[in-house]
Amino acid sequence: MINQQKPKTTFMLVAGHPRSGTTLLNLILNTHPDILSLFEFRVFHAMGARYDVYKASLRRNWYKRRILKIYKKRFHRQANILASGWFRTRYLWALSHHMRDYISFDIITGCLSSSLPHSPIIGDKYPPYVYNLDRLAQIPSLKRIVIYRDPRAVVRSATEMSRTNWAGNPEGEKYSTVEKVSKTWVKAITMMERNRDHICTIRYEDLVANPEKEVRRLGDYLGVAPEGFKLWMVKKDRVHKYVDELSREDLAIIESIAGPVMRRLGYT
Repeated sequence: MINQQKPKTTFMLVAGHPRSGTTLLNLILNTHPDILSLFEFRVFHAMGARYDVYKASLRRNWYKRRILKIYKKRFHRQANILASGWFRTRYLWALSHHMRDYISFDIITGCLSSSLPHSPIIGDKYPPYVYNLDRLAQIPSLKRIVIYRDPRAVVRSATEMSRTNWAGNPEGEKYSTVEKVSKTWVKAITMMERNRDHICTIRYEDLVANPEKEVRRLGDYLGVAPEGFKLWMVKKDRVHKYVDELSREDLAIIESIAGPVMRRLGYT
């Protein structure tokens, strides 16, 4: 009898400035039967740190309950895995075999593979990965998908979140003003452009306007059939929501900080 080796698992990450569409993109990715992408488990965030430091960096609140409510309506397999204590227990148990190690990419992917043995592609969505692209882009076997969006929409959404869902959290302070968000957006885009040759970039507006075309690009990049993606969650009315919700003063601040980058990306 010929022994058939298990196909090699592909690993990926989803990144982008917060409120740029990372959640939407991750939802789309998870509709594919060959893909399971986590929600901000931050597996690659503290890569290279000692075991205790790495373990402490894993967010305890590692999934979004709001997202899982959506998942349970459509994707029972993914929802059950992502929400279960079983997955977290499996991952931390696999990780515990490396208590004396610095946690490398190979250790992380090995723990993911043993925890999710039936997923051909395993990923993690965490927006701030975009700020670590200089480092993450140097890993040849890691697929990197970065989504970006018009900064005016990002500013409107992020500042609103700073007053609501993120109030009292570090994110709430970091994205509390138009000026702060504009600066972090420019930083994220700069990092994305510097590593453009090593990543797959998705423009949010293109994803919403022509999702079929964009998922074909994703399929080519990840090596999966694009027909496996479902697009029921894409809503085209979200593209220009900022128009009536930003003042002239807000728009002037955004232009003064992000204007050159906006023009380079075709946003003005």
